[in-house]
Amino acid sequence: MVIKIEDVKNYIKKFKEDGCVVIPDFVSEKEINELKDACRKIVDDIDMSQQLETFTTIEGNSHVRGNFFGDSQDKMSPFFEEGVVDNEGQLVIPKHQAVNKIAHAIHWLNPTFKKHTFSEKVKNVARELGMIKPIVPQGMYIFKNPGVGGEFAPHQDGTFLYSEPMTTLGFWWALDDATIENGCLWFIPGSHKGNIKRRMLRNPDMSDPDKLYIYDHPLETFENEDFVPAVAPKGSCVLIDGRVVHRSAKNNSTQPRHAYTFHLYDGEESVWPKENWQQETTNYKFPTLYDN
Repeated sequence: MVIKIEDVKNYIKKFKEDGCVVIPDFVSEKEINELKDACRKIVDDIDMSQQLETFTTIEGNSHVRGNFFGDSQDKMSPFFEEGVVDNEGQLVIPKHQAVNKIAHAIHWLNPTFKKHTFSEKVKNVARELGMIKPIVPQGMYIFKNPGVGGEFAPHQDGTFLYSEPMTTLGFWWALDDATIENGCLWFIPGSHKGNIKRRMLRNPDMSDPDKLYIYDHPLETFENEDFVPAVAPKGSCVLIDGRVVHRSAKNNSTQPRHAYTFHLYDGEESVWPKENWQQETTNYKFPTLYDN
């Protein structure tokens, strides 16, 4: 049974209070299987002869990423977990266990992900949230596989997906049970009432290809006791305000924690600054939710 929009309204009130809420029974078993099958095929088709890119989940204070990351904004690019690629560039564990995520235009380029991202129930939630022109700049399939699924340090989504004024929010679908043991999200209730603490920007000095993106402020520290777990049963939708501080731990269990996540911002109320790392390209314009 999938939750009705009438019931979603009650969760939206909690979302506005805390900045994050778990809505159960949002994604059906059939939809979960379709998304998992579609992503399995994407991983099957990864060209293993190319250089394998790893994704660092603990951010520093200076430069981040490289050309592969920057070029992923209009592609379905595979990123592998740290520690799974040896010195010869070969995987040390099977491919399907080693992938960190597929990003960042999977929501648009893959027909299955596009169908579910631009579904009526997603549109209805956006309408309930008062979004006038919700635009979808990115989508990601996150694997968080047992043993290798790494920690993601405390952060705000608005650091990477900044809109001005801030209207960015995330839909995070639990395609497996997201538990404390396998690395569910943790967040600080009410932290969305503050500002974006840090932004990842395009480096104006493009002469150094290793410093395409920089942070404008040092990494802020947060006390662990301020975080509460967002345990999300399989099929749940976690709504995340772009300003709320959240994190996830390493997957220390024997079970996967697959998730599909995409973000919206209101193009009627906000602008997408040209300093953001992710920009539209000649072949890819950020799609509008209600028009697709």
